[in-house]
Amino acid sequence: MQNIRCKVFCLAVLLIQILPAALSFAWPATDQWWPVYRGGVILQDPNTDAQTSRNVVSDATHSAGYIFNDGTYMYFRLRLDADPGGGGGQNLLKPFGWGVEFDTDVNAGTYEWLIMVDGIANPETINLWQNTVQGTLGSPQDKPEVLYSSTAASGNVQITPADTSFNGDQDYFLDWRFSYASFKQATGLTDSSPLRLFDGTSASGNDLSGSGGDLVGSSDLYSGFSDTVIPLGTRPTTG
Repeated sequence: MQNIRCKVFCLAVLLIQILPAALSFAWPATDQWWPVYRGGVILQDPNTDAQTSRNVVSDATHSAGYIFNDGTYMYFRLRLDADPGGGGGQNLLKPFGWGVEFDTDVNAGTYEWLIMVDGIANPETINLWQNTVQGTLGSPQDKPEVLYSSTAASGNVQITPADTSFNGDQDYFLDWRFSYASFKQATGLTDSSPLRLFDGTSASGNDLSGSGGDLVGSSDLYSGFSDTVIPLGTRPTTG
């Protein structure tokens, strides 16, 4: 009996140690995702300007993009016109790219960082790129130069049916996450640094310039950057 009690106690202690960590890595619940805003309204994109899982869709009450931060991960979500999964074999995704560019210096003509889901690489990855030289001011299609860090897409990508059916069929959410500590270390940002986002998809896995991609909300950074957010804030601030 004493031996059984010891085993039960040890198991309870182990669960107490494990569960908080496991829960902290859970994906955001539906009501935890905060829509990205641009110009004081939720982010919008035309529903017919790209095809299948590269086509980002939305309407006045359903945002094209979302964010969340639990202090461990930065989370990103895009609303897509088709299922981005099913690349074949061991691949999680179709051979495209989905990403978000960041303005970190309050200059609307440039972006400094890109977090990109690379569905073309084998194995598939989520990459943090640095854009050290803006070749064309205001262009989200400018290619980043430095691959700063990379993590596996497996375990850090999630695909779920969305609550919309634009263009006559089921839409899907593509969610991905990236280490918040790694992002801060790379960028030098703090929890309260101003940040603006530009979402997009691509035929390329390492930039938003691939033919057939979807630049969300605008074809240029000047008018396409989101309203300001802060890295640790779970809710964007408009303006």
